[in-house]
Amino acid sequence: MRFRAVFVLVLVCALVLETEAWSRRRSYYTRRRSYYTRRRSFYTRRRTISASASCPAPYTAYPSIKYNCYPPYVHGEACWWRCPTGYRYHSGSPYRQCNNGRWTGTIMFCIYDVVSALFGK
Repeated sequence: MRFRAVFVLVLVCALVLETEAWSRRRSYYTRRRSYYTRRRSFYTRRRTISASASCPAPYTAYPSIKYNCYPPYVHGEACWWRCPTGYRYHSGSPYRQCNNGRWTGTIMFCIYDVVSALFGK
């Protein structure tokens, strides 16, 4: 009985993921995020003097993870980094901002956390 309930649940989830309703809902959130990003970029671009104030894509050192950071990287755009599970922060800036064509701060590095791997803490 329990196997049948799990099977039905997995089947329903698979069907929902394959339908257009799921992709439509996902695109709503994507559109909404890009609207705010464009809106923020619009006001930021009005303050910049030249188009050369955009930054190149920020470097992400393995295994750190970049999030909340979407191109185009214009003046004032901010990016955050974090360490994945099993790694810990070593050095660098977890928050960097595009400022007149250059990224503030330094590249963030994560190192393997041996203590948590051995002792599970």
